[in-house]
Amino acid sequence: MKRFLAGALAVLMLASLTACGGTDKETDSAPVGSSAAQSAPADSSAAQSAAADSSTAQSAAADPTAYTIDGAIPEAFVETDSGAEGTLLYAADDGSTISIGFFERPADADEPVDEEAMRSMFEQEYAAYAEQEGVEVVMDDFTFEEMTVGPCPAYRIHYSVTIAGARMTQDTMSVLADNQYIITCTTTEGDAWADTFDAMFSAIEAVPLEA
Repeated sequence: MKRFLAGALAVLMLASLTACGGTDKETDSAPVGSSAAQSAPADSSAAQSAAADSSTAQSAAADPTAYTIDGAIPEAFVETDSGAEGTLLYAADDGSTISIGFFERPADADEPVDEEAMRSMFEQEYAAYAEQEGVEVVMDDFTFEEMTVGPCPAYRIHYSVTIAGARMTQDTMSVLADNQYIITCTTTEGDAWADTFDAMFSAIEAVPLEA
């Protein structure tokens, strides 16, 4: 795998898609020797649950803007110089591609992402393309998943589209960190690359920016 560090792409600019922010951390502790501290065994399920909740709260409270992302491009994909301005483009021999770029962090970054609104946006864009080009366009298999990459909100969109009889599948992951990172995988080979793309997305990490 070829490593990429998104923080090194500071000269790149794209447009943005948004994701939601986190919550604040709250912790409580009982004084040593207090009845509360003495009444619960150290390995009780309540203590373990509280520790897990504290860890979750700490992760959620971390500032996503203090992070960039790091990941790797599958070996079968080679960097090309034909990408649009503001993107890095990698291509496989069969024409499948992976593009990486980022947007300047949007002003409404803390607003939640609406699945139906996202689906509608894609449908409207393809409908406009179909009317402009005079071709039949059908979008299907649309899925949307919210997630996190470390403390950074993220989401993933997968769909297929058939344009004038030619079928294409796109798998996109967006991560909101110090910038809005967009990684898009495009293929005409159906599910041939599905496991490869899943592994790439699963390996993406949030990396603290150097002070």
